[in-house]
Amino acid sequence: MARSLWKGAISFGLVNVPVEMFPAEERKEFQFSMLDKRDLSPVGYKRYSKKTGKEVAWNDVVKGYEYDEDRYVVLTDEDFRRANVKATRTIDIKAFVPAKEIPAQHFETPRCCAKRSSQPAASRSRKWSSARRSISPSSPRSGAR
Repeated sequence: MARSLWKGAISFGLVNVPVEMFPAEERKEFQFSMLDKRDLSPVGYKRYSKKTGKEVAWNDVVKGYEYDEDRYVVLTDEDFRRANVKATRTIDIKAFVPAKEIPAQHFETPRCCAKRSSQPAASRSRKWSSARRSISPSSPRSGAR
């Protein structure tokens, strides 16, 4: 399964449904591989410590900003979230609109929302059913604003 792009909630009226957003398509692009011309073996990249020369695992990698030569301040995911004050964890649906009123660029990169399991199953099921009925293809409303 694809890794989620975003976790948050869809909110309309008194209903708040926790969701995860995923890419709705898998794009296959033509890609070249880098090869060693002597034996045509693939050339790879390694994460390694420039100090020790040893390979570094992904879970040991952090993000840092070099503010002076060889002096860094480490930034966490929470630091990036706090720095982006416009970012939110909720999609607030204000109104449903006909599909023809939605600009074409909103359809260029399709996304898919799936419910998250952060609440008891009964509550989650009722909320998700309500949301699904509101935006189903058989509904006269086609999109959200």
